[in-house]
Amino acid sequence: AGIFLAAVSPIPYKALAWAAGAGRMDLRMFIAAGLFGRGIRFGMEGIVLGIWGDEFLGLIEDPLAWLVGGIIGLALFIPLARWWSALAEPADNGE
Repeated sequence: AGIFLAAVSPIPYKALAWAAGAGRMDLRMFIAAGLFGRGIRFGMEGIVLGIWGDEFLGLIEDPLAWLVGGIIGLALFIPLARWWSALAEPADNGE
C-alpha cells in the first residue's frame, strides 16, 4: 500500500522504494504496485493534456483558477484531516 501511495502522490517515490527493499517487500507486489500507481499518476496527466491540452494550459496560467483550486483543496482537506485524526484517537468503550 505504501508503494502505491508513493507512486500516485508527490511523496518521494525513491525513498519509499528503498524502505520497501530494506523491509524485504515481495518483489512482485512491489512491481505491480509501482507500475499500477505510476500508470495512474502519469497516465491521467497524459489523458488530461491530450484531451484538454490548450484549455488546461490556459487554466494553469490563470491566478483565479489557482485561488479557486486552493479553496476547493482546503474544503476537501479539512474534513479528511479531521476524519484521519479521529481514526488515531482511542475508542471510548464506556469503561
